[in-house]
Amino acid sequence: MPQSGQNSRRTVLGALGASAAVPFLPSVLSAKGQTGPDASFAKIASEWLDQSMRLSPVSATWTGDHRFDHLLNDYTPAGRAASLNFAKSILTRLNALAPSTLSRANQVDRAMLINALEAQIWTTETLEDWAWNPLLWQDAAGSALYTLMARNFAPLPQRLNNVTARLKLLPGFLSTARENLVPARVPTPHAVTYAAQNQGLKSIIKDMIEPAKGALKGAELGALNAAIADFLSAVDTHQSWIDQTLVPAAKADFRAGAARFDKQLTYTL
Repeated sequence: MPQSGQNSRRTVLGALGASAAVPFLPSVLSAKGQTGPDASFAKIASEWLDQSMRLSPVSATWTGDHRFDHLLNDYTPAGRAASLNFAKSILTRLNALAPSTLSRANQVDRAMLINALEAQIWTTETLEDWAWNPLLWQDAAGSALYTLMARNFAPLPQRLNNVTARLKLLPGFLSTARENLVPARVPTPHAVTYAAQNQGLKSIIKDMIEPAKGALKGAELGALNAAIADFLSAVDTHQSWIDQTLVPAAKADFRAGAARFDKQLTYTL
């Protein structure tokens, strides 16, 4: 593998940290020129990159893979299960590769990817941030629109049509947030912050989308306007739930507690 590819992969894995949801371009990885276990590792890593983007469309947009700009992350129980099962399957395959059989660069990349996958699994199964951290949902909703408008990576009409597609999905996404967040598990600071930030979703419409929507005409513009109206109404509905249900019940301790962090992970390079 070209050295530039190794460096790019390591940079993204380093930035990935605990989320393991932010993928990077699969073209970075290639088994070309590699043999044996190194080729096997490249294949596994490439599959991880590609599927990670499919499972996290908003992160894919942020990263520069625009195949899924019309979709949202699936944080439903079924969506979480799909991501979790995929992470575990990749982890099993990586653990089956003996580090000593890999090049030094691939040993490092393998360890970093294992660390990211372990963290993703721990976050889903143990930390369960989807149930108590409303800011996770807020970031996903806002980023779904912001990432499409903040950079000129494609013609504006194309990006606006993808905005329309995501706007149509966002009311359902907010409904899913209400179904999965457990108010009694939400810390007060998180709930209060969420209450203040939710209406900020409207500012993306006002400041970024409304000034640009003239790039669309006819049916496409009509579809965008209708999606905006439905989305703004959904934000207000969600705000009512936050104010009347979430904030009053949010009394959980914001500290995760030592018991959740008692597992030590050790990797041998």
